[in-house]
Amino acid sequence: MKNQKTIVKNLIMVLLSNTLILLSSIVVGLIIPKILGVTNYGYYKIFTLYAGYTSLLHFGFLDGILLKHGDKDFNELGSVLKHCFKASSLVIILVKRIEAINHDNPQTLRDY
Repeated sequence: MKNQKTIVKNLIMVLLSNTLILLSSIVVGLIIPKILGVTNYGYYKIFTLYAGYTSLLHFGFLDGILLKHGDKDFNELGSVLKHCFKASSLVIILVKRIEAINHDNPQTLRDY
C-alpha cells in the first residue's frame, strides 16, 4: 500500500514537471518571439547560446571541487578554500554581467 502511494505521488510529480516544461517551451517558442520581434529574439537566442557554453569553460574544475569537498559544511572548509569559492562566484557573476551588458548593446555584437 505504501509503495503504491509512493508510485502515484512520483507519477504526479513527473506529470506536473512535464506540464511545466511544456508551458515554458510554449512561452519561449511562441510568446517571446511575438513580443521581441525577429532581431531581438535572435539576440536573445545568441545570448542563451553563449550562456549555455559558459558552463563548459571551467573544464571540470568546479566538479572536482564538488567531488572532493561536497560532503563538508561550508563552515568546515579551510579559509583558502572559502576564498576560492567566493572568488569563483565573483568571476562567474562578473562574466554574466559582461554578457548582459553586451546583450543590451547589440551594436557591439555587430562589430565583431
